[in-house]
Amino acid sequence: MNMLKSVVGLVIGLVTLFFTLCCAVSVHARPRPPVPPLPPLPGTPPLLFQASFDEAFTYGQNEAVVSIPHFGNLVQSWSGLALERAGVWVPPFVVRGIDAGGHTNLACDGFGGAVRLWLTPYWSSSGAGGAGIGNAARVLDFAAVGGGDAVTVWSLQVTPDGNAFVLLTPGEGGPVEVLRAPIAWRAGEAHLVVLDYGPQGTGLFLDGRLVATGAGTLGLPAPAAALMLGSTLAGTETAGGAFDEVGSFGGPLSEAQVAAYFQQTYRQAALGPISEDEDAARLAARQARVAQSLWAAGGQTMLLDFGEGGCSEFKLTASLLPALHVFTNQGAVFTNHNVKLTWCGREPGVVYDLLYATNIAPPIRWEWWREIQTNDVELTITNFNPPAMFFRLARVLDLETLPAPSLYVSASAATGGDGSKDLPYQNLGSALAAATNESVIRVLPGVYTGPSNRNLSFGAKRLVLVAERGAEQTVIDCTNAAGSRAFIFNSVTQAWWTVVAGFTISNAASGAVWCSDLASPTFANCHFARNASADSGGAVFCTNASPVFVNCRFMTNRATRAGGAVYVTGSNAL
Repeated sequence: MNMLKSVVGLVIGLVTLFFTLCCAVSVHARPRPPVPPLPPLPGTPPLLFQASFDEAFTYGQNEAVVSIPHFGNLVQSWSGLALERAGVWVPPFVVRGIDAGGHTNLACDGFGGAVRLWLTPYWSSSGAGGAGIGNAARVLDFAAVGGGDAVTVWSLQVTPDGNAFVLLTPGEGGPVEVLRAPIAWRAGEAHLVVLDYGPQGTGLFLDGRLVATGAGTLGLPAPAAALMLGSTLAGTETAGGAFDEVGSFGGPLSEAQVAAYFQQTYRQAALGPISEDEDAARLAARQARVAQSLWAAGGQTMLLDFGEGGCSEFKLTASLLPALHVFTNQGAVFTNHNVKLTWCGREPGVVYDLLYATNIAPPIRWEWWREIQTNDVELTITNFNPPAMFFRLARVLDLETLPAPSLYVSASAATGGDGSKDLPYQNLGSALAAATNESVIRVLPGVYTGPSNRNLSFGAKRLVLVAERGAEQTVIDCTNAAGSRAFIFNSVTQAWWTVVAGFTISNAASGAVWCSDLASPTFANCHFARNASADSGGAVFCTNASPVFVNCRFMTNRATRAGGAVYVTGSNAL
């Protein structure tokens, strides 16, 4: 059975067969699934560091708190999990200017930088009927750190009454207030906080708006710099809330860039975690849908509601045929079923996969049953005996159903890794060489450059190469090296379930992707930017091949002859 086929598919039809319905469900509040990486506005400074705190997140998770040793508590959030910074003491969360792998995390030069985060307070401002937090609440501390000591350069705090943000710098007579902005916050409501800092000036944005500006702050040598999130370096003076989607940028953010991000995220942030009431409502709706598809007497047809119109719309139906009695050599009797699936309204000339699952409680794991050929109109499955089965027809990759990764890659990893989660490979080429047929390779955020990260080939293997945090944070940079491409696909075995997902692919000198010899890989959620070709196909050159592009963006690619973005010859339409 092809395991990659168990993880592919854009839902086109779904049929549910229920022979027994008996379940008890315990409903709990749980985290809302994490927001996907979002494309930035053009000109946005590079994202140097991001912490979403979702490594421990799993779909269907309902634990109120996940405790991580030497890290603190992770709590349910509107986007997966969030880092809790509350109480008398917490393990400090420290972002080093340059980490152990040599990666720069903080902007420390004369141009300054920005920090963006979501903060959900556990307190309410006194101006909003609350009592504040009762002490100065550290939101961000930027300091020179060495030998276990910290010298504060600036500190963004909330006043003890919860009525204002203040940015403080050290002065001869004590802290100097650089800027101040009033707030009237209520407990449990998430807010976007963005701070521009550096010698050029400071600016505070709250919920997408610039609310205060101030004088510049001192710079630091990057190796000595550190940013503390939600507390001091000693873990005291906590912010009294939960932090999520934290990012550090290599330059100040403009009001337009902050506002664009806020508009993309505030609606989900306002929802908070999935409440018990919302979970109960979802469960009731799902049970109502299931009730529509309960089986009737043998031979009657069951159909989920996919609209009216006969075969003008895609429909997948199922019938129970007369029971078949099977005798074992011990004389026991088992009653199995024959199931007949029929469909109509399907796209002509397309081969589909029939997928099945034994439950629809998330996370659903769809398995591959068989291919449905272009001329097939029905399928009978004999000796069918599970208590419940769910079917769907599919044709395009569904990333949510990917199995566990086979290999890991991290640009900041040490050399000599073995591809495991703890010792990832340092470059993409090593992972592709080590992968076996149907491997899933998970790529951690970073910029991937150098000879081992360009002119990449899957060989004759069917693989899934997926960026864990998407195109905003995972870049394949070919650095305009002579003859450079990102990927070369030239094998008929590289069909549509061979997948590259979630990368920014940039600065290829000979076109980013080459496809030939009947190859038809899938690119999903990728950005192609600033690629070039002295011939044709600045981003993609396709000859006698049929690649698939799903939700991809093409920006400022160019070619001397034709097809600045894509050039196709001797191939089907993309």
